[in-house]
Amino acid sequence: TEIEAAARRLFERLDVRRRGMLDCGDIAKIIDDEKLAGRLLTVLEVDSTGKVDWRTFRKGFTKLPVNLIVELSASQHKLAGLAKDDLVAPTIRGTDSDSQAHLAEIIHRFNLRSRRKYIDPLEDKNSAVFKTEVWKLKHEGHRPNGEDWLKRDYWINKEGDICFHSVTENRAMMYCSKADLHSATIEEADVGEDSAQRWVFRLHPRDKDGSELKATEFGVPTREGMRYWIAQLKKVSEQAKQEC
Repeated sequence: TEIEAAARRLFERLDVRRRGMLDCGDIAKIIDDEKLAGRLLTVLEVDSTGKVDWRTFRKGFTKLPVNLIVELSASQHKLAGLAKDDLVAPTIRGTDSDSQAHLAEIIHRFNLRSRRKYIDPLEDKNSAVFKTEVWKLKHEGHRPNGEDWLKRDYWINKEGDICFHSVTENRAMMYCSKADLHSATIEEADVGEDSAQRWVFRLHPRDKDGSELKATEFGVPTREGMRYWIAQLKKVSEQAKQEC
């Protein structure tokens, strides 16, 4: 198929060592666009040494939305032209402490950036018990910049998961699960007068094993709306604690 052919072309372009095996750290270096690299890495089932073979790469690649496949395919001519000497030597990878730390940092960063999962909005469990429009501060955005606040539909579903509609991918997605709210920090954000959104709350999920996820700030039109969101999220967090 055309998608598999696109996957093969990208795999061969990323396989700079010509070993038939990709290194997670190499992918992050070669693809200049961090967002694209992150989305690709989050669908790949990387083994314990940070390696990805062709079969695993193809399986993950086909999970990507069509628009991202097109974007990745179109970006191939812009991939960073790194030589083998620019990359971590394969004989060191997995044994050198600095290499292991670098790989762990890469995987951790991309996992924090994307805990999102596709959901079926027509399933009863994903129907909303509470839903409003919010303004989400984008990754590395700045509060005073109005363009950095993205208007989105967010809701809490019947399972207690936090869901939203992705405008970029035109699909319903899960922002975080109920379990991720087990030890979450849910609080009003102390924003300055220059913030484009006045009433802002911060959600910093942490699941029950203590794993830290990416914090996000959300703006709402009124103080009452902000407080209601905080109350609903704390209610779900308490339920998660009781169920563990």
